[in-house]
Amino acid sequence: VPQYILEYHASRGLHCNIICTQPRKIAAISISKRVCHERGWQVGTMVGYQVSLDKVASEDTRLLFVTTGILLQKLINQKDMNEFTHVILDEVHERDLHTDFVMLISKYLLQTNSARTKLVLMSATFDASLFSNYFNVYQEGLLTPAPIVSVGGKNFPVMEFYLEDLRNIITCTPQSVDDPKLAPDCVELAARLLKRFDYLEANQDKRSGTIIKGTVLVFLPGLPEIITVDKVISDSCTNVIVLPLHSTIGVEEQQKVFVKPPEGYRKVILSTNIAESSITVPDIRYVIDFCLVKELMNDPSTNYQCLRIAWASKASMMQRRGRAGRVAEGRVYRLISREFYRECREYTQPEIKRCPLEGVVLQTKVLDIGAPVEVLSMSLEQPEALDIERTVLLLKEIGALSSSNMDPFDGELTFLGRVCERLPIDIRMGKLLLLGYVFGILEECLVIAASLSVRSFFSRPYSVELKAYRSKVRWAQNSFSDPIAMLYAYREWYREKCSGKWDNDRNQRIELEWCRKNFIQCRRINDAHELVKELFSRLSRFNIQSNRSILSTRTSTTSSHDVLMIKLVMAGAFYPHYFRWSEVDEQEAERSLSGHDPHTTVMISGLPLSRYNDLQYTGDIVKCFEECGRIKQIHYDSSRAYIEFQRLRLYSDEWDSALSVSGNSLIVPSVYTALKMRQLKNGTITILLNKPADKHNTDDTQSKQLIRTPSPQLSLTPPPYELKRSGEINLLVTEVVTAGHFWGQEVSEESRLISLKISEQISRLTVFTPLINPSVDKYCMAVFPPDGLYYRGKLMEIDRSNRTVTIHYMDFGNMEILTFDQIYEIPLEILSHPTLGIECFLAKIKPSFKESSDGYYSHNANMFFSNLASQKVLRAKIYSQVEGTLRVFLYTNDSEELINKLLLDKGYALPAEESYQSMSAHEKAQEPEYTFSDHFLDDKHQESSPPRFTQHNTDAKLYLKGPSSPYEVSFYSLTKIGLLKSARIERESVNSVCLHYEPQDKHERLMVSAFVALNSTATSVIARETTLMPNINGLIYIITLLFAPFVELRTDELKRSFIGALCGLGYDSLMQPYFPEHDISLTFDTQITPEDIAQINSIRTFVNTALKCNQDFKIPWNDSFVRQNQAIAKQQLLDLVIKDTRPSIEVTHFPKAYTWGRIELTDLINNNDDTNIGDGLSLRPIYSLLNSVRLTVYDPSTYCVPTRVLIMRRKMIELQNLATCSQIPIENLFCELCNARCQTPAELTAHISSRQHILSNLELMDNSIYQ
Repeated sequence: VPQYILEYHASRGLHCNIICTQPRKIAAISISKRVCHERGWQVGTMVGYQVSLDKVASEDTRLLFVTTGILLQKLINQKDMNEFTHVILDEVHERDLHTDFVMLISKYLLQTNSARTKLVLMSATFDASLFSNYFNVYQEGLLTPAPIVSVGGKNFPVMEFYLEDLRNIITCTPQSVDDPKLAPDCVELAARLLKRFDYLEANQDKRSGTIIKGTVLVFLPGLPEIITVDKVISDSCTNVIVLPLHSTIGVEEQQKVFVKPPEGYRKVILSTNIAESSITVPDIRYVIDFCLVKELMNDPSTNYQCLRIAWASKASMMQRRGRAGRVAEGRVYRLISREFYRECREYTQPEIKRCPLEGVVLQTKVLDIGAPVEVLSMSLEQPEALDIERTVLLLKEIGALSSSNMDPFDGELTFLGRVCERLPIDIRMGKLLLLGYVFGILEECLVIAASLSVRSFFSRPYSVELKAYRSKVRWAQNSFSDPIAMLYAYREWYREKCSGKWDNDRNQRIELEWCRKNFIQCRRINDAHELVKELFSRLSRFNIQSNRSILSTRTSTTSSHDVLMIKLVMAGAFYPHYFRWSEVDEQEAERSLSGHDPHTTVMISGLPLSRYNDLQYTGDIVKCFEECGRIKQIHYDSSRAYIEFQRLRLYSDEWDSALSVSGNSLIVPSVYTALKMRQLKNGTITILLNKPADKHNTDDTQSKQLIRTPSPQLSLTPPPYELKRSGEINLLVTEVVTAGHFWGQEVSEESRLISLKISEQISRLTVFTPLINPSVDKYCMAVFPPDGLYYRGKLMEIDRSNRTVTIHYMDFGNMEILTFDQIYEIPLEILSHPTLGIECFLAKIKPSFKESSDGYYSHNANMFFSNLASQKVLRAKIYSQVEGTLRVFLYTNDSEELINKLLLDKGYALPAEESYQSMSAHEKAQEPEYTFSDHFLDDKHQESSPPRFTQHNTDAKLYLKGPSSPYEVSFYSLTKIGLLKSARIERESVNSVCLHYEPQDKHERLMVSAFVALNSTATSVIARETTLMPNINGLIYIITLLFAPFVELRTDELKRSFIGALCGLGYDSLMQPYFPEHDISLTFDTQITPEDIAQINSIRTFVNTALKCNQDFKIPWNDSFVRQNQAIAKQQLLDLVIKDTRPSIEVTHFPKAYTWGRIELTDLINNNDDTNIGDGLSLRPIYSLLNSVRLTVYDPSTYCVPTRVLIMRRKMIELQNLATCSQIPIENLFCELCNARCQTPAELTAHISSRQHILSNLELMDNSIYQ
């Protein structure tokens, strides 16, 4: 059509400038290239395209293909269409938000200032009369519908079949209009149809002599349904190749649908509606349509998005039907009745009536032709007023609209709102960028926002999902954050790209291979890269610049405080998508595992009640768990089995180290992997059922053949070293791992004699036999390179490609990487001596977050401890023995100072509760009959080779439930509406398996989610792209108070302390909440002080000031000022979050937790002032300041606050508010508190953010709020 228009005008010498929209980027690019190919033109001359920042056009271009979003931005910015002679909107039947809003603006402009521009709407299938009536025009004084032009098409004939036509195959239960679902009998029918196609083709192709197996396209609503149908087809059909087609499946896998199958095989494509129009497979002969679709909806009660299964529209079914008639005659089988088909809706409900409207409402504000509710009432099918109201409230909660004017249908744009309107990403991603700019991490936030805005570039191949999960966890690098995993993967990919390895076409295969190996989708990470550049370009228009190269090739390792800053900024951007995790009862956890260690053990259930389960199923269970890690032992108890994994003292690969949650975590990575395997197998594992062993198979001889039978040499382990005392011992510290973790040897006569015997026996050896076939866990003689001597060792890891091994010197605790020719067979007489190395942890302490926020001891802490302890004899007071390790209090050998306390005093450590296991062991050790040697190292060295697999006597399957762990945690939403629904983490998240690694710590823990949606039944909240925040006491409260729009603090009855808060959008004059669904009630378990509130207000003021703009909507600050203030802001935020101590308090629940206005006005400290709105030139600020509450000290001697202190405090509030204004009389820029005069508003901002002013202000508050 646009070519016809172009030809018509060219032949008559008329001016012509056509813009044609396409709903997808790939369509705009490919169509423009196709037109140029047909005409013999070069792309970008007469015909071009523009998608995002990619514009291939020139001044001569007369036909421009663009995405709908590009045209929308042009119309909003220019506010007319006079640049174009023709505006063509293609695929309007899809009724996406952009298309409907473009039609609204086009109609408005046609009626106002662009009447000469012609508007053309095109689609292969849509209700033409609806659009024609919408664009009615006056002709000869009459209101006439726009003209309709119909153009016919031609396809091969397609036969249609319904359920009643297939009753000879199977009779299906009639469907319900109100209950769309995947019916099991319809799934069975689809499988049987595949078999019938063989007979059908055999009869049709007898004449030709060759049987061509036509491709079958099956339409399903989503990935879970694809998995279900795949399983049924794979189990019941032969000679078929089943190929899933879903948006989450990588491009490489998608390309398989275009590959011709081997001769004799049929290709069966299981697809969502992605195959309706986006992807065309030419050789499709049959379509099986379940007539279901998943539609994005906006839940009216929560304003959360959800994908719900719905019956497809007739228009959609016709699109699917057309897939079978492209190249030959085809057949479509609709798995519904004809009567049901007649009742189906004609067209899909438009997005504007069922999807979030945040972007559209912002665009109406920038368009500035009326209030959002008024503008959207002019749309083709207008959204509900209630949906617009919720959207406006949501924008005020985010900060895109000012909350100072609480009109539920309108609000004033903030700078955040204006910037977000110009960005092609979700509004929360835009807020992430601005907060990243304020706190000096814009570069990282650009990558995260771009990565979250495209489809995830982490691939999840259909058959190796467990490996994909492990790969993603490796990328997360102990951050337990999906967005940070994206950041690290992107950086590494870009570093490789910048190395020049992938420059030419031949080397692009290297990039594809690198991506495949690292479970990354090449095309999508390139899309993210392009979006990073586009976002940077658009932000620069607001003078938001980066201090570092936007695509910096810094190393992927980032300091723990940098990671913490990224997490805090994400928490600010994604408010209120907050979740708290459930507590774990340690005592109950150990009981549920029958006393087995929860850190190393998982449980399965459902075994037959038999005394011979260990003989019958051990081999199968080991095989099921072989991907998870090395099994130490399987314990059976009735119908349950407890799989205990080996605890490796060295992480065997990046996967294991990536799951080392903190320095104190004892949970082995194998437990995480086993639980993930359960998720992927839908909660069950399957083994073959064995017949019960009869009496002929239960004699001792047969049993010995079935039980583990390791060779004597392999299974022999050195006996444990027996400690004679449980109270105090002297230890020689032989190896320091971290500040709280070390190895040592007891200094005693017994250990001296053992060491002497070992040395003598080694020295007498004259011949060393090379270890021919090294294997993990095998003992050996190993060289220690620094001194060239031989010591006893254990093989922990083997790298056969490089012929190296990792050796653990078991008498000393240190590790070394050696070559194969440096390890030798160990004589039995040397191996038979007890192990001298004792693994120890310092009791009652954990790493300080102030030094390192990732839960590990800092480098300074490790060096401090190493200087105190390494290679020294120290006194150790034993607190407990847990799993073959000692928890101790360690004393220096000179001044007898407690090293545990020294680490606390230096700020390298924090006080910590011991685990339930440790405390139980400590209590047992106090009993008079307790013998320490009976409990120490009792099972650490009981190792053997894997059991032999049993022989199966039947093909029946046994479905076992699990594996499970009592340390698994559940999550609960903090919002009021979220409390009414269960919460789930999406399966692709690194936090989809989350374990409470410090269950003895009862403080609340926070998880933040970038996106929140509902499941298809709207019963569960699904958290997507999640980040687990550090286990810092009180962090959940500090973050919520810092980023909530409005906060009302709660005090105890005597008003001595804060016990909680109500956070949300606030309330009206009738004390009714504006947005009750998103209100958050906090009950503190950690002390929150007035000083914390003051620091929070200081940071909120700083954010408002940093995001001020001038009349051109640009940031006015210069680079040096920005860098200086970013450093101040970052330090302020870290100082607030990481304190030396934040004491625990007793939880005090308060009545009417969700009732606003419970603070007496006389007790309220109003920190907001009219000057806080700015000077009229700048847009509204994002945050208001928190109002505090006057606390009283419960002490009769408390004095009254002097009047001068109150006056000074008021002046400081006014001074803080003045910093948000761009025009201030010079005499006002004086700080009486610090006796400092400022010359400009920028200097005033810097001053009130200075450490000197903050400390002085805190002192002033101490003297003023207590009375």
